[in-house]
Amino acid sequence: GLEAIESHLSELPFQFESVDLFILPHTLEFVRKPSKLLKEIYHILIPGGKLILFGFNPLSLVGMSMLLKPRSYQLWREKL
Repeated sequence: GLEAIESHLSELPFQFESVDLFILPHTLEFVRKPSKLLKEIYHILIPGGKLILFGFNPLSLVGMSMLLKPRSYQLWREKL
C-alpha cells in the first residue's frame, strides 16, 4: 500500500538506494540549498530511479503576474 512519510527536507529518512520514484511538487523554489536537496535525493534513488520535478516557470502567465504584484504576494519568495 501507499504510505506518507513526513520529514524536513534536509533530513530525508530513507536508506541509500531505497526509493524508485521521488516527486518534488514546487519544492526547489522554497529551499535554501536546492543542490543539497537534489544530492540527497540522488543518494536515495535506486539505480535507474526516477525524479519528477514540478516548478514555477517565471516566463509563464503566473510568473509574469508576479512581476506586477508586491513581493508579499509572490508564491516563491519564502525559503525553507
